[in-house]
Amino acid sequence: MIGQLKDEVRLLVQDYLSDPLSGRGIKALREQGRLHEAACAWAALALRGQRVLLTGQQAKLDLAADHAEGKWVNVGLTLAPAGEASWAFAGRFTMCPKASPGCMRTCVGNRGQGRAKKDGGAMDHGYVARCGRTIALAFDRPRFKQLLESEVRRAAYDAAYDGAKLAVRPDVASDEQRLAAFLASLRGKFDNITVPVATIYGYTADPECLEWDDGVHRILSRKENNDADVMAALASGHSVAVVFDAKKGALPTRWRGYPVIDGDVHDLWFLRLDGPTVVGLSLKGRRLEKAMARAKGFAVAPETNNNPTAEAVA
Repeated sequence: MIGQLKDEVRLLVQDYLSDPLSGRGIKALREQGRLHEAACAWAALALRGQRVLLTGQQAKLDLAADHAEGKWVNVGLTLAPAGEASWAFAGRFTMCPKASPGCMRTCVGNRGQGRAKKDGGAMDHGYVARCGRTIALAFDRPRFKQLLESEVRRAAYDAAYDGAKLAVRPDVASDEQRLAAFLASLRGKFDNITVPVATIYGYTADPECLEWDDGVHRILSRKENNDADVMAALASGHSVAVVFDAKKGALPTRWRGYPVIDGDVHDLWFLRLDGPTVVGLSLKGRRLEKAMARAKGFAVAPETNNNPTAEAVA
């Protein structure tokens, strides 16, 4: 999914690696509307180890501390969703090869505090950080993975010190599954120390990734154009995530014959799965975004999809 950076972007990152901007300098670029340059400067600082790659404060991830079974710390990696960073890459580029119009309009990556000003948000720091991480990954993947491993290891130590377990979601806004597989491969390294192994989990729109034997807990994300894949995944014993046109706390108990659990309570659904399960999520976003999600079929009306079909197993 990570393609070739444009020459001018690569040169700009290289310049900022040699002569880095401070955080204030990046803020100044943002305030001047020079967001692409700010993202390149952010990428350079990240590759120098002066920016944090993992997201530790995000509304959905934060819920684990108060609502998950046991004591958990939930962190994630938020790269640019779909084609948000396409301006930095040569040729066609996307971080979500199977993105649909419906999911792109309601993506968690650019909602709320992460929404850029051009999309009606109040600040651009989330946009710059998402694009910056994505550029850094493309600029020097080995270095990025080294830094990511270091952060996960440190987070695992911190969680263990507090008597908690660590869960890492590397695909908060993207569908970059190779990084999830890489983090899961670190289990051997973590097993050699007294720190609990981090649990790696995530969502994907690619049904083939469900079959990867890499130690990652994955579920298939339903979109308006992959119903057949969703039903096939459930029939094969996998779980799926479905966005319902319902308010929080008002999700159905079953969908097409399969049990539904509330995925809004916290993101650690892997603790609650018992056979093929639907992780229900309520429709979120602004009024226009919700309307488009309904119109395109991305959000499911629970009252019309709560009964078994011929394809489902009750």
